[in-house]
Amino acid sequence: MQEYNLDPSIGGDDTTKENLDKLVKAGEDLLEETVKVMDVTSFVPYEKPTEGTNAQALKRSVQFTYHNF
Repeated sequence: MQEYNLDPSIGGDDTTKENLDKLVKAGEDLLEETVKVMDVTSFVPYEKPTEGTNAQALKRSVQFTYHNF
């Protein structure tokens, strides 16, 4: 998963409660977005609705990894 439009006001080294809350919200929003893949010729991400949401894809990935151990 990649957040392509992260709010630039969210600083990576800012550990205030307000900033951490923004990071949590950004992560929750990202999980609900449709899976995006990168076009290898244009380097522009595009949605792939057949893959569902990022949360669904992550769950499938974890299940695949768990069942292949």
